[in-house]
Amino acid sequence: MPKRELIGHLPECPLCGPGFEMEVRLDKNGHPYAWCPDCTVQILTHGGHRAEKMRARMKPVEASQPEPEPPAPAAPAQPVPEPEPEPEEPEAQRPRRRRKRAAAGGGDWW
Repeated sequence: MPKRELIGHLPECPLCGPGFEMEVRLDKNGHPYAWCPDCTVQILTHGGHRAEKMRARMKPVEASQPEPEPPAPAAPAQPVPEPEPEPEEPEAQRPRRRRKRAAAGGGDWW
């Protein structure tokens, strides 16, 4: 499951007390929820006026993350020498088995 994007912090956890911030993230439906990393309590809003109140109380996270640099181009690969083909030997043909014909009276095949 992909990690949910952090959108803000609430000033305190109701269980841990002041000094312990809760992380605010969006659930799969786009509703904010708060999670305390210390005591792992969750506060779910399920949308509506509760979501608006949570957004009003939270401190938003600043988008100051630097853009990831594109990876450096790879060094050119050295050509791999092709192995010399081995001389082909003719396959030994095995003799074909012949079926015996049925007797005129409808006998066995063998």
